[in-house]
This record gives sequence, structure tokens and C-alpha cells, in this order.
Amino acid sequence: MRAKMRTRARKSGRNRRGSAMIELAVTLPMLFVLVFGVMEVGRALEVFQILTTAVREGGRFGATDKQGFIPDGETANEKISADVMNFLEASGIPTGFADVEILTVPASGGTAVPFDFEDPNNHLQNFQVKVSVPYSAVSNCPPQILAYFAPTEIIVAQATFRNYHK
Repeated sequence: MRAKMRTRARKSGRNRRGSAMIELAVTLPMLFVLVFGVMEVGRALEVFQILTTAVREGGRFGATDKQGFIPDGETANEKISADVMNFLEASGIPTGFADVEILTVPASGGTAVPFDFEDPNNHLQNFQVKVSVPYSAVSNCPPQILAYFAPTEIIVAQATFRNYHK
């Protein structure tokens, strides 16, 4: 009786040998998609955090006393844009695709226009620093796959500050 039981156990094990390979073939692609999806979401969050920090650094400069910190022949707007771009470049974000804007904070329903730090009427007015980068410029995903899932996605970070100094 014992001999028969062992024989049956071996036979059922042989029949299942191929099913493990099929299960692996079915689940492995799903696992890869899940892992790479998590990596892409992580990259997007990392880039958003870098953009937010760059915006904060540029806005902080705009909100403080700028006397003596702006080189001759350069405006405060140009200095802030250059500082934000330098921060992005130092953080590994390609600046060729980045766009930095310094805007007024519109009243509800209004449209934002460029903010000029040299205008004395803008003293104590709110301004907004905004930077945007296309996701395709910072993604780890191959462009052929990215074009299918997120062809025109743009990562945007912005922060609002008050112009305290003339």
C-alpha cells in the first residue's frame, strides 16, 4: 500500500512541473509593470519636489532685499529666473525644457501677467514663481512607451510670495 501512495505522489508532482513555469510566465510581466510603474511615480514625485524647492529658492530671493545682490545690467526677474535654472541644473533636471515664469497673483477670475520687480507700484504686492518641465524630459521610461501613456504631461510647481522690498 505504501508503494502505491509514493508512486501517485511522484506522478502528480511530474504533472505540475510545467504549471509552475506557466504561472511564472503569466505573473512576471505583471510584476515588471508594477515595479516600473512604482519607479516612474517615484521619479515624478522626486522631480516635483525638486521643482518646488527651486521655486521656493527663487521666490525667497524675490521677497527679500535685493540691493547689492543683482549684478549690473541684470534685472531682479532675470536673476530669479537664472537662480531657479541653476538650481534645476545642479539637481539634474535638464534646463533646456524648463520654463520659469514670474507672475502677478490674479484676482479671482483674472489672468496672471508678468510681475516686474522694478515697478514701484508692485511694492507689497504678491507675486508667483512658477516652473514647468515636460515629464518626457525627466522620465526614466523609454520615449516609445511614454508616448503611449503620458504624451504631453507637464510637471508644474508654483509658490506665492510678497514683494516686501523696493
